[in-house]
Amino acid sequence: MFLSELVSGAVTPARKLGAWLIGLPRYPKRALLALADFGLLSCAMWFSLSLRHGRIYLPDDLAFTLLLLLAPALGVAVMFHLRIYKFVTRFMSSQRLVQISLAIGLSVLIWGVALFLANGPRVPRAVPFIYFVFGSLFLLMFRQAVGWLLRSVGYEIPYRDPDTLKPVIVYGAGSAGVALVDALRKSGQYQPV
Repeated sequence: MFLSELVSGAVTPARKLGAWLIGLPRYPKRALLALADFGLLSCAMWFSLSLRHGRIYLPDDLAFTLLLLLAPALGVAVMFHLRIYKFVTRFMSSQRLVQISLAIGLSVLIWGVALFLANGPRVPRAVPFIYFVFGSLFLLMFRQAVGWLLRSVGYEIPYRDPDTLKPVIVYGAGSAGVALVDALRKSGQYQPV
């Protein structure tokens, strides 16, 4: 169906965007996602400062602005370190979404320590908590929106019904057991318990 629409020229802009995103190689997709995350986390920082101050917040000097931009940069770096950018956005599970929130929480903790050690201008204590909430929500909603966009233009996301998966118990520890559990999860037929 999509190929016939492409040949006939009846392709919507959303479908073109979806085809372009799907057609990108792996590393440009990751870079694009990291850039989008940096922008979203920067917006989350600005929203959290504006909400805390009760007005639209504009930093006074460049050094403080760079200290504020350290939080989104740390967020992207932590997500790279935790290999979150290796997840396929179309196939996000609830476990992956929790990992994104944990990565944002870890980056907020690191940023809070950096703020304390910088001994520069004071950031209100509520800002890191508000930033965590906004940052997590923005990133989770963005990934859900991308999945929705791709589904709406015809790129079906496989759904695994948990009721049809066969429960399996893996006995044993170590790297072989972990590899087996990972392979069983990816098979789409078994659910390690």
